[in-house]
Amino acid sequence: MLDGTLEVSGDAFKPGGGPWSVASDARLKTNIEQVRTGMLDRLLRLRSYTFSYREDAIRSGLATEGVKLGLLAQEVREVFPSWVDEGYGGYLYVTERSLTPILVEALRELRSEKDAEIAGLRAEVKLLHERLDRLERDTVVKAHLGH
Repeated sequence: MLDGTLEVSGDAFKPGGGPWSVASDARLKTNIEQVRTGMLDRLLRLRSYTFSYREDAIRSGLATEGVKLGLLAQEVREVFPSWVDEGYGGYLYVTERSLTPILVEALRELRSEKDAEIAGLRAEVKLLHERLDRLERDTVVKAHLGH
């Protein structure tokens, strides 16, 4: 462990599994500000890839064999710079810091967009129903009058 950083080459596990924890108690924090907008657009700028690591990366212990699913650090750095660190040999590493709150805000934005779209569609349907009702009334009146 260097500078409080744990580095593992290969797989790591915790007995019993489960996520890593982080101190999150409000009493431990200061300058608390709610994230406002833009997380959905930022997340959507990221692209996922399947890939295999080069043989020299595997031999050096920086990677493992097999097809992987992930991101490219150079692209991630443009969107979430705090997620990218430089490590051994100048290679870039991605650590998805604060992913959960980012996903929460992105989902909140998506829900807001959906709710606004649904409200607009409901208003449009209401107007169409009113127009249909008027047309039906006019048709009944004209039929009754013999037109």
